[in-house]
Amino acid sequence: MISVQQTRALTHSSTALRRMRLRIGLVHDDRLLTEQAFDPAQTVTIGASARDTLALPDVDYQGAALVFAPDGAGGCTVSAPADAQPRLAVQDAVLDEAAARRQGVVTARDGFLQFKVGRDHRGRCQLGPYTVLFQVIEQTVDVPVLPKLSVAQRLRRAAISEPAWKASLALSAGLLLSVVAQAEVWNRSTGRFLRAVPEELVQAVWLPEPERLHLVPVAEIEPPPLEPAPADPAPATASPAAKHPAASKPNKERGKAEPTSREGPQALVQTDPARRIERDTIAGTFRPTSKIYQPEDEAAAEQVAHSHFRPATDADPTAQPGAERVQVRKDSKHTATRVDKANVTVADRDQRDTADQGAARHETQVIVRTTPPVGPDEGKTDVAKALRGKANAVQRCYEQELRANPGAAGKVTVTFTVGTEGTVTDSAVAGASGGFAECIQGVFARLRGLPLLHAAVTFSQSYVFSKAQ
Repeated sequence: MISVQQTRALTHSSTALRRMRLRIGLVHDDRLLTEQAFDPAQTVTIGASARDTLALPDVDYQGAALVFAPDGAGGCTVSAPADAQPRLAVQDAVLDEAAARRQGVVTARDGFLQFKVGRDHRGRCQLGPYTVLFQVIEQTVDVPVLPKLSVAQRLRRAAISEPAWKASLALSAGLLLSVVAQAEVWNRSTGRFLRAVPEELVQAVWLPEPERLHLVPVAEIEPPPLEPAPADPAPATASPAAKHPAASKPNKERGKAEPTSREGPQALVQTDPARRIERDTIAGTFRPTSKIYQPEDEAAAEQVAHSHFRPATDADPTAQPGAERVQVRKDSKHTATRVDKANVTVADRDQRDTADQGAARHETQVIVRTTPPVGPDEGKTDVAKALRGKANAVQRCYEQELRANPGAAGKVTVTFTVGTEGTVTDSAVAGASGGFAECIQGVFARLRGLPLLHAAVTFSQSYVFSKAQ
């Protein structure tokens, strides 16, 4: 802890503060028990009560309390018991109780003795075996005051007083001086050299000459000669349509054909269908094609199909096993159809297409109407959501029943119980029987997404089955 002398030495400035103090001492059997100083503006009581400022043991003293109350002028007004036997010293004149009463310094009021104690007054009172000494004094206190310092003075004082500040400031100053020294060394060496070098050498070293471009007039540029396009090889097998090719077009449109007028509905005529078939099949390595073949191209198509897409046999082991075969059908709007097996004929395909169209024409559309599930509110929303996910399965059960019983229709009610593990534990179907009821029960047994209930709950779901008109 910094003492007053150390603070004064640091600040070199102090202010004297003067104040009035009430000094009280308590004596018992000629021994000083306590000595304290109080502010005269504070009320001080001495008695046997615990609420008093100085509490005396109630065994030794049980009388009234001695009160020091402020008088507003820096002194105190003392109220003492009648048997306190006060003795006062006013300006070095000692007065006992009788003399003080005669001079009017002490007055008796309501069984108490009252008198004033001001500056340079002292006295004593008797409270049983205790003697109270009191005195009002003027106390002078030196209060240190910090002088007003500038920022530089504060930094200098902090640097002097703290070792860490000393080290950091010394390091910073050293770094700054090193930077300045490096700049000066560079200026004396490199800077002088650069200033002494001729300007031509500096430009040759630091500023390279830009590359000069040789500009050629447009008139002197000759276009390269055009090479003739290579002639197409002659096809190995020419179809009847290739003998009369259509009018040729520019090179970029070579290979395309223009429509020609022929008897009956005709499609686009290819210039060289045999070569095009070979390109789209052999070179394409079984690449799917959507090209159009003409009825006249049937021979070429059959030739390519038998040559490159026939199954492996004993007679021709070089054939590719498992390959597909291309057949040209005249009755299918001149489109090439791929088949899985080589031995399927056009008649078989037509018969199968006719059967598929008949089955689609005789297919019956069904209508299934559902109602919201009936049951307690607990888990009802989750149950309805799970039933919506199985609506298609219930419709398939009805379609299966229609195959066996074409006249089946009506309302079917399913009563089912949801257990505590989120599964259907029991179900009953009303309005259906046989395989139809078993199918619906199987659908409800496979319900997923049901809620986990505290106890088993029974719900009911109704369906209305009918055929579309």
